[in-house]
Amino acid sequence: MTQSPPPMPLTRDELVAMITDHVWYFASTMADNPHEYTLRASKGTRHGWDDDPAFDRFVAYIRQRGVREKYGGSWYDVWYFEDFKYWTMGAAVAETILVNRKHRQFYAADYPTSTAASTSVELRRLLQKAGEEEGSP
Repeated sequence: MTQSPPPMPLTRDELVAMITDHVWYFASTMADNPHEYTLRASKGTRHGWDDDPAFDRFVAYIRQRGVREKYGGSWYDVWYFEDFKYWTMGAAVAETILVNRKHRQFYAADYPTSTAASTSVELRRLLQKAGEEEGSP
């Protein structure tokens, strides 16, 4: 099996454009777990990814820069950026059909309220932010 080369690094501006230039849908069937998702296929909107290669780059970036987190019995690569955390469901990059995101006001409820758990989540965010400020997004 041949491994594909790592994607080109993404700048902060490219990441912001990828996030803001595409439609995010509220996951209405999971109102008890408030989050949004964006689709590889656009559902006919002009703001969809339409199988844009940037979608694969975004998914690969989340996986490479993310931290492993367990939620509901499954492990995910979760990437924290500004006020959101982003994750996929774990399919191969080429088979991934959506990216999820959750605003920080909601993801704190995903973790136990113990000081250790909240400190751990905040520490991961701070370490990730420090790495981004050193020149790499």
